[in-house]
Amino acid sequence: MRKAVSRILPKQKPYESASTLLSTSTSTSSNFKIDFHSIDDFYIQLDNPHQIWLPGDEVPGQIVLITKKNLANIVITLSLIGFIKINASSQSKLRPIKHTLFDHTIKIYGEEETSNADFNNGLFKGEHVFPFIVKLPNKRIFTSIDFGKGSINYTL
Repeated sequence: MRKAVSRILPKQKPYESASTLLSTSTSTSSNFKIDFHSIDDFYIQLDNPHQIWLPGDEVPGQIVLITKKNLANIVITLSLIGFIKINASSQSKLRPIKHTLFDHTIKIYGEEETSNADFNNGLFKGEHVFPFIVKLPNKRIFTSIDFGKGSINYTL
């Protein structure tokens, strides 16, 4: 899970130590900062992880965020992405192809930063659970499959 967290946090610059704090906003004047080690765990838990969903079905679940410190100006979004990927063979001169079927994003928590306020929202340290329901599209949805020459995948 820590790999997932490292992908959502800003990259640490080589000359900064692990204790260096980075601003969570694009404004350099903000007093609210995030430490790279502020998030202990982050994952998505589906209510029925082994269920088979059909086009138009609703997928319920929750986002679990465990923090080591109080956090300010947090925005949590959830994306449902469907894509088809075709792999190129080693003998072929063709490049791999990735075609996005859909990309739906919803805001689960927080507000976009406004230039007037330094503090928009926050979370106390500890475990936070954000329930969600995502509706699958009715069109352009195919069965998930992974085969040697490609795949059809859906990710949250």
